[in-house]
Amino acid sequence: MKKTDGRSKAARAAKEQKLFELARACKTSDGKIVEIEVADAGKARDRQVGGDHYKKLAIQPWDAMKVWLTPEQYIGYHKAAVIGYVARCDDKGGLEDIKKALHHLVELIEFSEEQ
Repeated sequence: MKKTDGRSKAARAAKEQKLFELARACKTSDGKIVEIEVADAGKARDRQVGGDHYKKLAIQPWDAMKVWLTPEQYIGYHKAAVIGYVARCDDKGGLEDIKKALHHLVELIEFSEEQ
């Protein structure tokens, strides 16, 4: 059974939109403010940051994980991915890693709201 938090669909959409707005501007380590482009529409699973290699697959990895993993394991995967991308962003992927971390956070929010 799907849990609800008492908010209407419109209220949840407004909360998500606010999250996207807050996530758009981030400061780099040197204090420079950069814009992060985040899609405003659609589900996180329908977007990909850094290429299209997952979109070319017949079955999306996140969809497979939702079937094979428990909800707790799926949530843990996304939390770990966020930690990994944020931890390496200064040494490897920079802004793209921050976008990837945000992508995992958006999927985590969407999945949590579905539960």
